[in-house]
Amino acid sequence: MPTHADEHVLVLNFDPEEPFNSTAQSLSQDLAVTHLRMEEAPGAAAEENGPHNDTMFIIDTTSNDG
Repeated sequence: MPTHADEHVLVLNFDPEEPFNSTAQSLSQDLAVTHLRMEEAPGAAAEENGPHNDTMFIIDTTSNDG
């Protein structure tokens, strides 16, 4: 959970069987997830010799500054 006012926690619920069914949510009080999209990110796989996932998840957010 967020411990500072300027800290935000986002959770990506990744579905390895159906990546397009993945979701994102904010646990922060003043930040909301508005959109989740995926794009190819060749070379972004975490493990060099392991399974490759060349997908980059982009989480769009909006905040309540007032």
